[in-house]
Amino acid sequence: MGIPAPSSVDLDACIDVEEQQMCVGYDDGDSEGQREASKEGARAGAERGFEYGQEIGYYAGALLAWRRHSKDLSRGALSALAALERALASVPRDPSDERVHAALADARARWRQAVAVTGNSVAPFALADVGMPGDSSSF
Repeated sequence: MGIPAPSSVDLDACIDVEEQQMCVGYDDGDSEGQREASKEGARAGAERGFEYGQEIGYYAGALLAWRRHSKDLSRGALSALAALERALASVPRDPSDERVHAALADARARWRQAVAVTGNSVAPFALADVGMPGDSSSF
């Protein structure tokens, strides 16, 4: 046997092999890209969810502190705190709920109102660098 004569080589079969391998490579790359995008999306979603939870927790903690001193607050301040409490309760806990952003924006507005009405100078909310590279803090 040996090397086939040039006249017996089927060039169409060679081209078909190349096209088949290109398709296999494309499909493999597409699958890998989808897996990587899914991982990245999950990571980004978890980070964003943590940020939202941290912000809501900050507002809820301040609300509890204000409630402890409610005897010193005006009726308007108590009304603003009640509105903040309702706004926080209305934030959906399901991250796929499309109302999350609007409800969080409402909670932020109620927060600003409560800060203004109570007359307290409360530090504005800022994300902590918990879990970030180089962070040595722990709970």
